[in-house]
Amino acid sequence: MKIFIIIIFYSITLFAHHTAGGGDSSLPTNARFIDPFTGKREKPANYAVFSMDLQKAERQNRNVYTSSIFGEMVFDKGQFALNASGSYLYYDQKDRKDAGRIGKPFIGMKYLPFFDLQKNYFFVLETRLGFPAGPDTDKFAGGNYYLGVGNFTLGYKFYSFALVGKISGQFPLSKLSPSNETGNDGIPYYLRTNTISTNVEEIQLKKAGIYSIYLTYFLNPSISFLTGFLYRTPYYGVEKETSTADRVPNIFREASIGGTYNFSEKYFLSLVYRHPLDRGREWRPYEAGYTLALTMEF
Repeated sequence: MKIFIIIIFYSITLFAHHTAGGGDSSLPTNARFIDPFTGKREKPANYAVFSMDLQKAERQNRNVYTSSIFGEMVFDKGQFALNASGSYLYYDQKDRKDAGRIGKPFIGMKYLPFFDLQKNYFFVLETRLGFPAGPDTDKFAGGNYYLGVGNFTLGYKFYSFALVGKISGQFPLSKLSPSNETGNDGIPYYLRTNTISTNVEEIQLKKAGIYSIYLTYFLNPSISFLTGFLYRTPYYGVEKETSTADRVPNIFREASIGGTYNFSEKYFLSLVYRHPLDRGREWRPYEAGYTLALTMEF
């Protein structure tokens, strides 16, 4: 609990210095879906989310497919929860060989300070810790550094609608360790004569944050629709390239629309389309994003 309080306090400090939010949209998240811990007015359940995400036409003319798993277990009659997540990224790039990478693993915890299932509102405090992905970028993606995440979620449910706002702060907890990021030349990491990459000096790790808001409409007990808006700064998240820092926009904005189908009491299938609102050719992180997720309660 002491660690939880420290990270939440650090997040408060972050937002005091940055009036805008930011973050990395590639990080595992279940904010766009019906979260059994926050999105329903009944006792939260243990659950897992399996998701497939496609970011189409990223930089360097590539498609990125991300498979992730997020699991959460609740305690103390639903007021407290622990979670963990992991991901795998597959790169489909024009004129280059396809490649796969293991993403950054995360562990985290959630806390409902005002736990009252009879109320229409809910407030959630969450903190997550991302571990170094590893120095060999031929095998890992996500950055070889520790990353702290603090989330504040406030929601209100009225009749057939649910409005959820989320403020998230991300802050590096260690320096970016040397890696073989400059290579990608096919030479295995353990055979390189010099594994110290100059890219470490070319990338700055910045505090980042995000503002997001989502409105969900429950058509009936089985079908719901959602729309949302996301605002992030810096533009690409916590990693900022020094060579392009003066040319990259400061903020990134994204709109999303989707729906969820309850095909049984404890199984939910969600589909979301994400559309960047910043359409500049040079600095657009991707053309469009698609996320398919299966949520299972236990």
